[in-house]
Amino acid sequence: MVEKRRLLIPGGAGYLGARLAQALAGDYEVFVTCRNLSPARERWLKQTPGIHAVQFDAASQKEFSFEVPFDAAINLAMPGADEAQRDPAESHRQAVQITQNLVSLAARGMLPRLIHFSTFRVYGTDAGREFYTETDEPRPQHPYAQNHLACERMLRETAWGALFILRPTNIVAAPAHCDLGPQSNLLFLSLCRQVAQMGTIRLENDGLSYRDFICFDDMLAAVRLLLSSPAPVCPVLNLSAASASRLDTFAELIRRAAAGITGAAPEIVFGTRTDAWRHPFVVSNKRMWNLGWNPQLDFTSEIGRTLSFFAHLS
Repeated sequence: MVEKRRLLIPGGAGYLGARLAQALAGDYEVFVTCRNLSPARERWLKQTPGIHAVQFDAASQKEFSFEVPFDAAINLAMPGADEAQRDPAESHRQAVQITQNLVSLAARGMLPRLIHFSTFRVYGTDAGREFYTETDEPRPQHPYAQNHLACERMLRETAWGALFILRPTNIVAAPAHCDLGPQSNLLFLSLCRQVAQMGTIRLENDGLSYRDFICFDDMLAAVRLLLSSPAPVCPVLNLSAASASRLDTFAELIRRAAAGITGAAPEIVFGTRTDAWRHPFVVSNKRMWNLGWNPQLDFTSEIGRTLSFFAHLS
């Protein structure tokens, strides 16, 4: 019997990590790290064979306790935006600690390949900017994005067999379990939860701001591609739709999906808030396309899965 390849996913019990671990567990022996094992996460692990959980909290622990090598890692572990805003110095320390652990595994010959999830927010939020590409100089303003950029630079100073640094925009994904932590407040999850709990969609934004969205299945396709791709000349890769949608249009997609499931279309109520993203913009994904990535952007299916998830919780 051929032994399964070993895959490490720091942050693999969180919102996106759990879906990713679940999807890859058939092909790999998956090890996820998490700060804590809540009852919801324990139930998820019992229902998902092929995933092993290791508790690691960068707030109180220094090192991963692994002695057997991995074939690859996908890093999703990072203090969130709210944490970074509350305590920039501590969140930076934790982010660097997590990254240093991965660097140490590579230095010991235990981790030849890394797919690291950074964020599109490292480019900054310049009002009116129309185009973003990987060659642009990062100008992060938020502590969360500053932490990500610091980790990117640490990783690029390390020798890897293959390193890929992804800068995703906004990923639309149904949760794998109900312990979402601070990410439960993400716009997409909040809107879908409102439909299930209140039968309405309420945005604080006036609906005229723009966002670039991609689907979980497109994110998964990118990860599968990079798990077997040769090392790129430049490791930084945008993960985007290369097209921004207005928030009122995105809310309408959710409304239509809800109507298809329940037969009743929820009301959409807009607020008065605005932000820096008031004009269409493009986040280039040409580098990923050149590697063979072809995003399908099937939002309807992922929205439907998310609405069903929250409906079962209500």
